Amino acid sequence: MPQPGPGQVRVRVEATGVNYADVLARRGGYGPGGRLPFVPGLDAAGVVDALGEDVTGLAVGQRVACFTIGGSYATEVLAPATFCLPLADEGLPSRARHWWPFRPLTGSCRLPTFSPAKRC
Repeated sequence: MPQPGPGQVRVRVEATGVNYADVLARRGGYGPGGRLPFVPGLDAAGVVDALGEDVTGLAVGQRVACFTIGGSYATEVLAPATFCLPLADEGLPSRARHWWPFRPLTGSCRLPTFSPAKRC
């Protein structure tokens, strides 16, 4: 099980996204993709189960959505604490709400590909 370093948290993954970047990575065209061992995935939602040094504002047991450095298809993943967004414990399950911080950002960055709007 990976141990968080300074400024990192370990998240027990309950849900992860399948993004265009993951498809490119599996084809060897993005990030570390194509070189084994490789675990795809760039975002996840789950529960913080360990904190690295100097992490403030998050707690063990807290539900979060996070951007990872990769590997969010795993059962546990490390993420920079600054890339974690707290999620409410009530409401939709993680598999339904983990997308909300990320998909609008992805969509707004892809929109200029299809329109004359300004790029991100």
